[in-house]
Amino acid sequence: MLARPRRPPLPSAAMARELEIADPLSGLDPENVALFLDVDGTLLDIAPVPEAVKVPDGLGPALSVLHRSLNGALAIVSGRPIKQIDQLFKPLVLPASGEHGFEIRRIPHEKVERFQPPTALNLLRPSVTELARRMPGLIPEFKTSTIALHYRQVPQQANALREAIEMLLQDSPEFSVQTGKMVFEIKPRDVDKGRAISQLMMAPPFANRIPVFVGDDDTDEHGFAAVRKAGGRAIRVGAAHPAADTALPSPAHVRAWLMRLAEQMSSAAA
Repeated sequence: MLARPRRPPLPSAAMARELEIADPLSGLDPENVALFLDVDGTLLDIAPVPEAVKVPDGLGPALSVLHRSLNGALAIVSGRPIKQIDQLFKPLVLPASGEHGFEIRRIPHEKVERFQPPTALNLLRPSVTELARRMPGLIPEFKTSTIALHYRQVPQQANALREAIEMLLQDSPEFSVQTGKMVFEIKPRDVDKGRAISQLMMAPPFANRIPVFVGDDDTDEHGFAAVRKAGGRAIRVGAAHPAADTALPSPAHVRAWLMRLAEQMSSAAA
């Protein structure tokens, strides 16, 4: 029988070895993990505007190898819509949850499931547009089920913006304000990343695995709580945080770890 040819090393795998990071999956069997990954501030570095983020070389191949090695149990869990996620990582298509849990796709290329957004969200759009007009540098992003207000270009406006949003929502108790890195997001109260992860874990290929979620900010804390409640592991990007079990210093370290893990799992399968 001919030996199966060994796959070539993943691009940038050397960087994974150079960055000496502790294994955040220590004590777990990687082959029995369900891996959930945030995008902005976790897989990718934060950019001045959401459209300016870059997917570094080597990340797509590493995610592809991990998705295959985990028998499909790897999903992107983001505040971005799934359509944007697919555009970022094309041609790679992965299981995903978008808009903080409003959208879910368990299997690549299958139909996206969506919760019905409250019709009151549309009533807020004119007020949000006017707010953005009054605060130059504020960037509104109107999604299907949420409205994000990015203030990366005007960080000094954070407190005034938060107060203005809370005034907008005084008569809309079905919505809450989700804080993130240089963003406030108006979202339905009963939809979050924790609920999305829990729903994904209810069916193959994620069911009966140990959930691991990697995220970086307040928008990910519901996800941290969900995986810990299920006996899994929460990994925070940045400084250590009581909501998480362990931390990786930066998105570069997350990418290095994922590339190293993909290389290890690929070699083990060869």
